[in-house]
Amino acid sequence: FFCFSLVFFFFVFLYLVFALFFLFFFFLLYFLLTFVHLIWLLILFCDFYFVVFFVFVFF
Repeated sequence: FFCFSLVFFFFVFLYLVFALFFLFFFFLLYFLLTFVHLIWLLILFCDFYFVVFFVFVFF
């Protein structure tokens, strides 16, 4: 009985560690994707303004 409970607690511990690791990995991936998306939007925004400025100056 003691051995069974020990194995049970070990599996619960492994499950918790795996769940925490998975959540951490998911949040890291989400953060990286959001960061890249923001940078990409910023670049597009700057390019858009640069094109508008270019057109305004030369025409």
